[in-house]
Formats: sequence, structure tokens, C-alpha cells
Amino acid sequence: MMNKIFATLFLINIITTTGVYSQTKEFGNKVTSQGFKGVVRDEAGKLVPFVVVFVKELTRGTTTDASGCYSFKMPEGSYNIIIKHLSYKTQTIKLNILANKFSTIDITLKPQSFQIPDIRVSAKKEDPAYYVMRRAMAMSQYYLKQVSYYDCRVYLKGTAFFNNIPFLLTKILKKEGIEEGKSYTLENITDIHYDIPNGIQKKIVAMKSSFRNSNVEPMDYITLSLYNEMKTPILPLDKRAFSVYTFRLENTFSDQGRRINKIKVMPRRKGYDLFSGYIYIADDYWNIHSVDLELEQKMFSVIIKQLYAPVKKDIWMPISFNFDANVDVMGVKLNYKYVASVSYKNIKLNKNIDNTIMAQIRNSIIKSKNEDEKARKLIYENQNASKRAVDKITQKQNLKNRDARKLKRIMEKDAKSSAKLRPLEIKENYTILDNAKNRDLSFWDSIRPVTLSKSEKNSYRNKDSIAILLNNPQYKDSVKRAKKQFKFIHILFGNTYIYEDADAEFFSSALLGLNSSSYNTVEGLLLKKQFSFKKKYESGKRILIKQNFSYSTARNKLLASGVFSYRYNSMKRASVNISGGVKTLDFNGDNSMLPSVNMITTLMLKQNYVNLYEKSFVKLEHKFDIVNGLTLTTGLEYNYKKQLNNNSYFYLTNPFDTVFTSNIPDNDFVNANAFENQSTFVFNAKINYTPRYYYRVKNNMKIMMYSKYPRFTVDYKQGINNFFNSSSSFQFLQASIYQGKSIGFIGYLRYNVSTGLFFNKTNMHFSDYKNFQVHPSFISGNSDFRSFRLLNYYSHNTNDYFIQASLKFDNDRILIKRLPIMNKSLIRENLYLNYLKTADNKDYFEMGYGLDQVFLLFNVEIFTGFENWKHKFTGIKIVLPIFSGSATINAG
Repeated sequence: MMNKIFATLFLINIITTTGVYSQTKEFGNKVTSQGFKGVVRDEAGKLVPFVVVFVKELTRGTTTDASGCYSFKMPEGSYNIIIKHLSYKTQTIKLNILANKFSTIDITLKPQSFQIPDIRVSAKKEDPAYYVMRRAMAMSQYYLKQVSYYDCRVYLKGTAFFNNIPFLLTKILKKEGIEEGKSYTLENITDIHYDIPNGIQKKIVAMKSSFRNSNVEPMDYITLSLYNEMKTPILPLDKRAFSVYTFRLENTFSDQGRRINKIKVMPRRKGYDLFSGYIYIADDYWNIHSVDLELEQKMFSVIIKQLYAPVKKDIWMPISFNFDANVDVMGVKLNYKYVASVSYKNIKLNKNIDNTIMAQIRNSIIKSKNEDEKARKLIYENQNASKRAVDKITQKQNLKNRDARKLKRIMEKDAKSSAKLRPLEIKENYTILDNAKNRDLSFWDSIRPVTLSKSEKNSYRNKDSIAILLNNPQYKDSVKRAKKQFKFIHILFGNTYIYEDADAEFFSSALLGLNSSSYNTVEGLLLKKQFSFKKKYESGKRILIKQNFSYSTARNKLLASGVFSYRYNSMKRASVNISGGVKTLDFNGDNSMLPSVNMITTLMLKQNYVNLYEKSFVKLEHKFDIVNGLTLTTGLEYNYKKQLNNNSYFYLTNPFDTVFTSNIPDNDFVNANAFENQSTFVFNAKINYTPRYYYRVKNNMKIMMYSKYPRFTVDYKQGINNFFNSSSSFQFLQASIYQGKSIGFIGYLRYNVSTGLFFNKTNMHFSDYKNFQVHPSFISGNSDFRSFRLLNYYSHNTNDYFIQASLKFDNDRILIKRLPIMNKSLIRENLYLNYLKTADNKDYFEMGYGLDQVFLLFNVEIFTGFENWKHKFTGIKIVLPIFSGSATINAG
């Protein structure tokens, strides 16, 4: 549980830091016996925590702790020490560090001298902050891509204090080493390397935690830039910022040769996707100087402070940040303080972008109106198209919102066009040194830039005493034995037995649970049990064996089926699967209604939607990647399909006074012989192609990740007559295209279009017809956008041609979320559009509107259907994701 809490906390940092953190070359950290230390106070003598003490020549530094103390080891020499804090004037101190001597430098901070801001006149008499923010927004893409290569070392320290733990969770958390009133500390030192186009590589040099089980990797969440854009939350320099924030120029001050604008950020509406607080922007350069922002979420709030400094001429990068989070999850209340300091080297300017753009914008503001127009025109004509567009916009003294957004798009386009094509393999972006978790006390004392408090030291002592027990060989052996030990309770609730030494596991499903039993009119009560065995090899090969058993009370019959799968080439994702047995299946095959949903409608509404048949089969299938993104699947199957009848008529309630239907699908265009007993021999082949499909390699296994392009699929199936007594004869061909993609920041769009036809058909079983996802009941466990909500269950199954198209658009704020009372809820909104045309049925389409995560439990949808372009149905649907085992909560 605590890993989830801290993963949530670290996720906040995705919006706090910058693409300026990045590095991997080994930092030379000599253990030096000289340096300087001291305390930092204000003019009243009060100790000031979290002050940045930065050594300009080394481009690294430290931060004062909660008591205002600092200590920093460094080589001998002469240095300029920069002292920075948002609320105080920046100071520069010249310091000579002598060999083998630790100097004591106590610092007194002076209050920031704020100036009355210059009044920039605009036609709308708007606040001068908009003048600044438009230029900062326009420059954000430049600063995002300004540096093409750099190395840095990041030190992070997080301290959590548990203010309250509910009684019911006390024992559970105590087992994880978490107790009320105690502090817990996490430290991490990581060398990071960044370059374009390869991105970030991380090398974890040292890690230490007083949490008993801490698998959180915080560096994953501190590498995204404040200049970047994301769907949510909306950053102050996002192109959408002017529509969701108001800005006010509070004052200005000077810092390191630049005039800094302190701008208040105020949300126009309530919502968990918006910040409030302050952003500091440098005049003329329009870069971020620092931020002091707050983000409120459903279960926590966090205050984010981040400081930038010049690490090279005209290059400002974040050198320190801290956040203060207050969390309230299931009654667990804790405060989490998190600080980080960054040290840079090997910084290289990106030569693939126009580095004169900063000077163009700065100079355009002070450009004389008496400039030689002829000379300016000659320069203008010799520029490329994008530079001309930039120059034309920057000539304007008063940029409008649309000018800022346009300029940002131009710069973003230039950056993309100059970028190298990224390799398809996404390399593992971090490594952990073998001794990272075993660094001794002397190592940490020599390298730690932020001193530990007394409570933090105590938390480590407690953890170390527990670690002695956990690392005891006898204790480790007992844990291994427990993971594979059988207990009687496992029969009821299932269990996975782990054999660590053999890298294998055995799974036994539960007898009690949503998926362990179901009810229908054919089988009556159906009891199910599954066993599986999985073994992995270092090469990436894998063996998987599954055995399924089910017992039908109404038929008094035991059914069994199984599959053997062997993955023989993990980099080609190549596998051979052999399966066989006896199953009871829905005529709609893979598009079947969930058994749990059919059970509810049967028992509570006396509506038996699903019709079943029995299939005895043996199947051989092979799948592999021909090349990256191109997958071929082929298979052979011989089966015998047996017609079944209703055997049970039990129900609990019948509110609509309905009667059970027979176990024959309702389709006006199908003959009765399509449901009779039949033998079939089938060959099938499927090709999937996704252009530029990115992938990772983990444990010698290729894992497909994402692509910006659609997935193209071609399916071919042939029923072969007179082969092993097969009586079925048909050919089927289908082509489809699917894609899910973000539409800027408007929302996320999914679409699927497929078409196909049957030919050379003389005899077919109804289960071989083309079927579609249909959810006619008012309750469902699946909200797949390709499913039809209002069609009859089997009415459009066909063995002729068909055309199907589906579209889903989801967005946080379509309709209801725009209401003030709803804008802080976690509800998500969706729009749907589905179309279907078959040879025997008229054009049908339906459109719908849906709400996800209502009370975090279910989804609500309303659909209306049209047949032959005339209204035919309207219905409300309730979707319970828990039935499909896919219940997840999107927190924003």
C-alpha cells in the first residue's frame, strides 16, 4: 500500500521538474577533506531552510536542511558561491577553499527588493503579466530544445511523517514497517545523461531507504520540463493557459543581471488539473527563473518550489527543487517533504535549432522605429519561411494570445523537423550499480549534499536493525518456503505458488469469486476451476500450461480443456500453442457477453441473452514477428460442434413479465441447419502491421510499446470440406484499421473501421458467421467503444459482406464537467459513434454519451440508435468494470 502512496507522490514531480535533468557519465566525486559549512539566517536571526548554496564554477551545490544548516565538500581553489531563495535577494560570495580545511561561512539573507513594475500599455488595458506570459509561452519550445546534451548528478531526499493511521490499518502497515508518529527517509543519488534523440539514461549510484519495502524509482518522475505540455495538469506555459488561468504581475526584482517578473497564477475555474501560485519569468529572455506553485488533488495537495540558475551562458537550468505534500488516503494522513539538488557538466547547445531566435525576440522589443526599412527587407527576404514567420510576429509590440500560440507552434515545428529519427528500440533508461544499495556510512557522509536531521538518522537506525533479521539466511529460506506452501484456505480463495530458484510459478484459481461460477439456462450452475504452470528462462523463452475444468449442474457433465504454449524466440515474439478439449461456448465467440452479466439478467430479469453450443476441438497455432511491427499468425483447428438445449429455468425475479427464449439465436436470415451438429476443419491466417512500432527489451523479451500510426489487419479464414469428415466449406476475408491517438490537448480519439465478406460458401455453422460486439442489456461489464449498445444480440451476424465503423472521443470536460459543482470530480466524459451495414440489414448507426468513474464504481451511458436513418432506439446503460476485472481509477 505504501508503495502506491509514494508512487502517487512521486508522480506529482512529473509536473515539477524539467527536461534539464539528464546524465550518465560517471561524476568524479573525490572524497575531499576541505570545503565550507555554516548556517543561513534572515536579518531577524531566524534560520532559513531550503536555501540553495550553489558553486558557479562546479555547477553544483547543496541545500540547507530544515534547521537552516548546510555543509559542502569540494576541491581547493577560488570559487563564486551563489546563495538563492525565492523570498530573499540572491547573494554571491567569493571564497578561497584551502587544502584540508573546512571553512565556516554563516550567511545572512536580505529581503528581496521589489520594484514597481513598468506599465506596458495595451489596447485592452490588460494586466502587464499577459505581455510577459505571451512571450514566455512563445519561447517555451526554444528552451525545451535549447540543450542537446548534458550530464548531471541528482541527489534526492524525501522524508515522510505519518500523522494518523486508522485503527483498522495499524496492523497491516506495521507489517510493512510503518507506524504512526514516526519519520521515514528515502535518499537517491543518480547520474543522468541526456542527449537528443536518445533521451535520458540514468545510473543509480546510491540508494538508501528506511522503508522496509521501497521499490519506488523517483527519478522516473523528475525528467519532464515545465516548458513541456501534457494533457493534465495544465502548466502555466501551456498553449491552453490563457483560457484556464488569469495572470497578474505582482512586482519585479533584479537577479544575476536579469529583471525578474513575479507573476501570480490564478485558475479561472475549479479543478484538479490547475495550479495556483507564482511563476517567475526573466524579462527580455522570457525564461523561467523559478516557480512557487500549488496543486490540489482529490487525496493530496502539494506545494512545489523550483529554482533555476545560469549553468552556461544564456542557459538556465533547475538547480534545486522541493515540495511539501499533505496526503489523506483512506484515513492515512502523512506529510511528505522532498528536496533535490542538481550538479551539471558537459552541457552542449542544440545546434539543430535556430539559436538566434532568442536574440530576435529580445531585439525586436528595443528595435528602433527609424530602422532602415530597405536593409530590414533584404534580411527578411533571405530568411527561410519559418524565420520570416517568426520575425513577422515578433515585430509586434503587443503580441496577442493567438500570436503567442502561433509562434510557439512554429518553433515546435522547427524543432521537430531538425530532430533526428529516434531508434525504434526504447533502451532501458536506467541501471543500478551493484553496490548502490550497500553503500556504507562513510560513502554517504562524503557525498551527501544535504545533511540529515536527527529524526532521519533515527529512521535509518531502525531500518538497519530490521534489515539484520530480513537478511538472515534462515529467515530468507522460511520466506521462500512460505511462497510455495499449500494451505487449506487456498482451495477457497486460490493462490499462486512461487518457486524462486526455478523461476517458475503454479496458479490455482479460487472456488469463491466472480469468475469461479456462473449461471445460464443451458448449464444451470456452472462451477469453474483453473490451474496453470509457468516457467521462464533467462533467454526469454517461456513455457505455459493451462488446464480449465468446469462442471455443469443442469447437464451433470464435467468439461475440460487446456493449452500448452511455448515461446521459443522472445525477440521475434515467436510462440507455438497447442490447445484442445471440450468447451461450452457462446455463438458470438470472442465477442460474447460476460458470463457474470448474463447470470444477472437471467436471474434478476428472466432474460437469457446468451445461446450456447458445445465444442470438442484440437488446435495448433503459430505466431511470430516477420519484421518489427509486422506479425503473422497462422492456425489449424478441427472441431465438432454440438447443439444444446435449455436445461434450467430457475430465476429470482421477473419484473418485466418475460419468458425464457430457446437456445437458438434469433436471426431472421439464418436457416435452422446452421445450428445443427457439425464437424469443421479450419485454416486461418492473420497479418497485423503497425508502422514504426516502438518497443522495449526487458529480460531478453521484446515488449511492444506504442506507435503514432494505425494498426492494419488482414484476416483470412477457410473452412475445408471433406477433411477429417469436415462438412463445412467457406472462405472469409476481412481488412481493418485501428488507431488510438491524442488530438492535441482536446482529448483522446479511438477509431476502428473494418470490412469483409464470405465467398465460396456452401455449408457453415452459425458460430463461424461474422459476429459483432453487442451489449443489449441495461447492465454490462464492458464498455469497449466497438460494441453496439442497442442491437439485438445475434440479429446482425452474417455470412455475407459487412462494413463496420466505430469511434470514441474522450475528454475531461465535454459537458457535465463544465458545471462548477462537477469540475473537481474524477468523472470522465466520452462521445461514441458506431455504424454497421450488412447484406441482409439496413444501415444502422448509434451515437452515445458516457460518464466514466461515477462514484469511482461504475460508468453511465445513454445511446440512441437509427436504422435506415430513422430513429429506432434510445437506452441507458450501466457499466460495472469490476465484472470484467478491469476496474481502474484514473485520478486525473
